[in-house]
Amino acid sequence: LDMAERLLPAFYTTTGLPYPRVNLRHGIPFYINSPLHKVSPNDPDSTQKYPEKTDTCAAGAGSLVLEFTVLSRLTGDQRFEHLAKRAFWAVWKGKSEIGLVGNAIDPERGDWVNFDTGIGAGVDSFFEYALKSHILLSGHDLPNVT
Repeated sequence: LDMAERLLPAFYTTTGLPYPRVNLRHGIPFYINSPLHKVSPNDPDSTQKYPEKTDTCAAGAGSLVLEFTVLSRLTGDQRFEHLAKRAFWAVWKGKSEIGLVGNAIDPERGDWVNFDTGIGAGVDSFFEYALKSHILLSGHDLPNVT
């Protein structure tokens, strides 16, 4: 539970999309606009000295639903499920007219940084976890495949 709580600052975005990295020792996201990343409260420019790339892949942003939902249900803390579903729907909202998502999205603006799509890493897991989440969390019986 401690580690999951240290991941929560990654979700402190207006878009709901998580940042790709968090300092687990301090629970501080690595991104230039984070007020948690300042060297001191009196140093407004400290966040600009060591900027980190904030792009996150569609799979990284949208594939936490299963793990975070299970964690929420085991602990009774709904924050994890809520934030993971919020991130999933933020990626889903940005899909193309033919239903595809890009490879990299900016969590601060919600804009695609890399529109490339395909069945490779960064994209395929998003759809894989969307299907798994639907099957395991929708409450519907599995189809009879025999």
